[in-house]
Amino acid sequence: MAVGKPEAEGKIDALYEAAKKLQMERDSLNEKARKLRNDRDRLNEEVRELIDQANVYRAQRDKLNAQIKAQKQRRSEASEAAKVTREKLNEMGIDMKKMPRIRSEEEIKEDLQRVEWVIQTSVLSIPRERKLVEKADKLRKELSEAKALREKLRAVGDRRVEIDALRMSSSKIHAKVMSLSKESQVNHQKMIEYLEQAKPKRKEADARHHEMLDVIKEADARHADLMNVRQNLSKLIQKEKVIDTKKEERRSFATEKKLKKRAEAALEKFRSGEKVELDELMLLKEFDLM
Repeated sequence: MAVGKPEAEGKIDALYEAAKKLQMERDSLNEKARKLRNDRDRLNEEVRELIDQANVYRAQRDKLNAQIKAQKQRRSEASEAAKVTREKLNEMGIDMKKMPRIRSEEEIKEDLQRVEWVIQTSVLSIPRERKLVEKADKLRKELSEAKALREKLRAVGDRRVEIDALRMSSSKIHAKVMSLSKESQVNHQKMIEYLEQAKPKRKEADARHHEMLDVIKEADARHADLMNVRQNLSKLIQKEKVIDTKKEERRSFATEKKLKKRAEAALEKFRSGEKVELDELMLLKEFDLM
């Protein structure tokens, strides 16, 4: 069924308005999506900056923790060394509280020298000389024991000094461990603070992203509708152009037929000797009738 000209023009106008509305809606949605994308990218950048800062504190914390581990190892080694030294000290079996008074080596040497001098320079009876010789032997034994004890006491002293040094070293290492642990905890807390700040921003960025995807989906739907309307509009316009062309062709054909009839009538007038008007002569020439 043919569509009348006014009705076709009405449909074209309606399609134009629909296309215009859809284009405005699509462009508005695309602009909204662009703003959401910018918001998402800004939030993601802020999240990256916060995470980068958190990573700085994480690296510092891990470095401190490595130092703490090394210091704890040193402390453990010092404690073990002190334990071994105490065991060696105990193996010596010296109890300073129960140890009897022992004369000094110098005092024993002086007594020994005096006895030896008497033996060497005096005329003594055999019993007297025997007693002095026995006394000298006792003094030599006492001197030997004093020397051995002195060496033993020196070793004990060395062990005690070593234990004290190890205890002091362990104490210093422990203080260092506590200081490093405190500093590590500060860096860990800073890291956590930055990561906590990043969480809501990341959540907000994700929300912007999903909202943007929804808007883009809606904009794509509007674009598809727009393309469909434009396609229908183009078909309708093309159809009207074809109709107009056919009408024009029919109109031209009808006019040509009328003109040719006038030319043939003018030719009859010309042959019969009647007066032929100028426009009639022109028609005769146009249709090659003279």
